[in-house]
Order: sequence, then C-alpha cells, then structure tokens
Amino acid sequence: MTKIVFLTTNILPCIITFSYGFDLTSKSIVGCKLRQVLLFALSTITFTCTCLATIDHFFVICSNPSLHRMSSITEVYKIGTIINTIWFIHANSLLSLGYFASFQCICAPITTGTAIYVALFFIIVFSFIPITIIFRYLTCRNISETRAHVEQ
Repeated sequence: MTKIVFLTTNILPCIITFSYGFDLTSKSIVGCKLRQVLLFALSTITFTCTCLATIDHFFVICSNPSLHRMSSITEVYKIGTIINTIWFIHANSLLSLGYFASFQCICAPITTGTAIYVALFFIIVFSFIPITIIFRYLTCRNISETRAHVEQ
C-alpha cells in the first residue's frame, strides 16, 4: 500500500510535469510541502519495511533456534508501528525547514543546510540496501544448506 501511495504522489506529478509542462508543486506551498512530506515518509517506510521483511525471512529460515524464535508476528506489528510513527514524525519535521521559494515559484530546498540535510538523509536511507542484500544472501545460504541436509 505504501508503494502505491508513494508512486502516485511522487512519480505521477513528475510525469505530468515533464509531459505537459504543468508543475502543481510550484504553484502552491501546500502542494510542495505535502509532496515533500509524503516523499520522505513513504520512501523511508518502504525501504525500512523491505529491510525488516528480509531480516524476518532470515529469522524464519534460520536453523539456529534462538534466531528462529526472534521471528514473531506480534513483534513485527509493534516494530512496524513504531518505525512508521518515527518516519512520519521525521517527515512532518520537514515542514519547518525552508523548502519553498515563493518569490521564484520553485519547490526546492532554499537553504544550503536543508539541501545538505536532504542529501545526507537519502544516503542514510539508501544504506538499507546493503543490509537487505546481506540478509538476503544469508537467507539463500541457509536455504541451500537446508536442502543439502535434506538430500543426505
């Protein structure tokens, strides 16, 4: 669900802007800030949930009983709720940052501090990708080891 909302609120306006030359976010402060909040919140929730799902899959497949017990559906709901709340609070804190130059009709960071913060933020978010790759590799390795034990 998060991915669908992310695509409709962020990709669709870009397609309309490049296809028809009409940029709604440059016309209103509310449209600009709402799009930025949704971009930050939904992209981080998507990356985090993908990473957590991969880690949980590793725990389910793992032959170590202590790691296997760490996979619990009740814990997943708690962790998901906490992380979603944190990301939405973080995204709403962006409303206070300077993100709209009304005299230029541009929806972009207007201070260098905000621009540096946004760049560093997305570097941190994209650091979830290597974590996901590592746990995916470990999961595949556990599956192949399990198959080897079964075939013996």
